Amino acid sequence: NSIPQTEDSKNKIMEWEEESIGLCVSVDVFDVGGLANDMKPISMADGETQIVLAQVRTIRKHKTKSGSDMAFIDIKTSKNENISTSVMPKKYAEFKNMLYNGVVAFCNIKRSDYNGKVGFIIEDVAPLKG
Repeated sequence: NSIPQTEDSKNKIMEWEEESIGLCVSVDVFDVGGLANDMKPISMADGETQIVLAQVRTIRKHKTKSGSDMAFIDIKTSKNENISTSVMPKKYAEFKNMLYNGVVAFCNIKRSDYNGKVGFIIEDVAPLKG
């Protein structure tokens, strides 16, 4: 038997875990009123975009040759897909304060293949909280 959790207690557990270890581990971060069930696995051709529900796992900030800030961000989708993405300078300046380890957000990602390698770029972000 498990102890029933209210939304308030789930939020407190998530906050404590995020503050203590940087990620939420005991509460399903994608448990958002069935929204995760509506998401589809990543499946798009080069140049196409898709909205995914994802949690930011790691962020590596980078300076471009011109001195602009950008980032390489690893996300885990609600379909348990681990994806490495890039956030270009203009977009990074726009929503860098919304991107941090552990945040759960809807991300509009674009597939952008380069030199025969599949790549993904975050085009837009809408955090679920914070």
